[in-house]
Amino acid sequence: MTLTKAAMAYLGEEIHCALWDGYWVMDWHPGKKRRFRDGDDPHLCDIDYAVREYAIETQSFVLSACQYVPDEQMPEDTRDFNVASGGSSVVNPAGVYLVQPTFDKETILYAELNQDDRRHTKAYLDALGHYARWDLLRLDMRGEASVPFTKPDIPYGRVRRVAEKHGVDPDKLEKMLLDLE
Repeated sequence: MTLTKAAMAYLGEEIHCALWDGYWVMDWHPGKKRRFRDGDDPHLCDIDYAVREYAIETQSFVLSACQYVPDEQMPEDTRDFNVASGGSSVVNPAGVYLVQPTFDKETILYAELNQDDRRHTKAYLDALGHYARWDLLRLDMRGEASVPFTKPDIPYGRVRRVAEKHGVDPDKLEKMLLDLE
């Protein structure tokens, strides 16, 4: 969600909460994921890269919450698809783990977040500060809530013309359109 990430950084996000299904391993193909197991390299999961990239690009702390569901609690027919091996972590604005990914157990993670970490990171990489190219690019954000679909305001004259064209009572067609709302 690149534009959402840019908007959150512009708005001054300091702590980002990322939610994931749980670490997985891609042995050879993105569509061929398997559950992360003890001994697997955590860098084989793209969550590792995504969490650290978000932190450094936005200079924010990232609290990464990864689902953990033991295999024995998964329905038998979905065990092959269980990637919920955990992997929750805490990352500082420089993309460095404050708490390494935690696997195969339910746990609560604790970390002390030092705001100086944000300032120090921004000193060498500030995506919306001294590296931004406002002369070339602009992000426009709506300040109000939006809905994915809005109904067109159809004047009665157009309803009447379409109704007559198709041999339908205009009042009945208008009522049908209102019922669709």
